[in-house]
Amino acid sequence: MKGRQPARYVDPTMTDASFAPEPILVSITNAAKMLSICESSFYKLMDRGEVRTVKHGRRTLVPVQALREWAASLPENQPTHSS
Repeated sequence: MKGRQPARYVDPTMTDASFAPEPILVSITNAAKMLSICESSFYKLMDRGEVRTVKHGRRTLVPVQALREWAASLPENQPTHSS
């Protein structure tokens, strides 16, 4: 049959709903949400050079790995014991 597309195999275990790749780059808005801080606080981190960002055209994007590195650099909260 002319013009008919051949049937494609669809793996039933890989539906759109089950395939959710982890993003590599995120927007500033999403980066702030991922760190549970407001956008203005995130911009301050950027201004101080604490979080690495990249440009794609006019957009500023944040590598997810940079968010992990920043979070790992934070001091651990030491419990205080009162006597």
